[in-house]
Formats: sequence, C-alpha cells, structure tokens
Amino acid sequence: MRRLCRPGPDYGLCRRTVTLYHRMPGEGFLVKRILFKGAFLDRYLTRRAKDAGSGWENSFLLILPQSEGRPRWASPEEYHRMTAEQQAGRFTLLPGDKLAEGEGPELLTPADWAALDPLKGGCTVKEVAERRWNGRVCHIEAGGPQQLGRSGLPRPHKAVHR
Repeated sequence: MRRLCRPGPDYGLCRRTVTLYHRMPGEGFLVKRILFKGAFLDRYLTRRAKDAGSGWENSFLLILPQSEGRPRWASPEEYHRMTAEQQAGRFTLLPGDKLAEGEGPELLTPADWAALDPLKGGCTVKEVAERRWNGRVCHIEAGGPQQLGRSGLPRPHKAVHR
C-alpha cells in the first residue's frame, strides 16, 4: 500500500539575507545581532483607516525557515534562560525588535537603535508567530505596519478603468 502525503512548505523564494536585532532585557543596553541567510522579506503598501481619515502604511512580512544551515528559533523565555554559548546559532524575536536588509551594522548605543528606522532600510517587528508542520516549527513569521511620515511613502499607482 502506498502512502500519499502532502509535501512540506516550499522555501524556494527564501534567498535574502537579513540582520535580526533582539534587545536583551535587563539593565544596560545589550543587543544580540544575528545574520540570517535564506529569508523571505516582502515590503508592501497597505491602506489603513485612521481616526482622521485613511492613509497608506508601509508594511512587511518576514519568513525565517527552520532548516539545516540556518539559525534555529528559540522562544523568548527559553532564549533568555540560555547562556551566551547556548545562544550561539539561535535567535528569538519579540515585538519591538528590529531587522535590516542585508548585513546590518552593529548597534552599540541607544542612538544606533533609534537610527535604524524604516526610512533607512530598517523594520520594527510588530507581530511574531511560529508556524508548524507535522508538529515541528517549520518557519517563523514576523511583520507589521511601519510608521512613516507622509513624505516617506511613495504614492501608489491608481488603476485606470475605462
């Protein structure tokens, strides 16, 4: 008897390099920097209703596959209990953490952290979710809207109907 099963997720579009920045809790300023090769990052415009009308917001979706040769996910609670040696090759993300496209700079001061904004290629994580396949974490999704000033957004193309 032949068993038919659906194939797992296809990560063929996960070819980008991103730098993840996780701000560690506690006193002082300490940011863990992880270079993640083989991610999917999509930036797009969304229309949002606001109190003073509607407007456009820049949003992003980041997919971090969990496969060989890539940093491994650890839940924030688990990650913060690990020693520095155990954290090597692992990462975690929380809302408020940041990312940069490509190989981003070291963030050594609070001013460096504040300077990494959407207008300069950075993104601030608003939501993080584990996605599972056959009982195992297959990838991590992060994303959310980015707050930009009015002058920071390109105007979307309007469809012309005739």
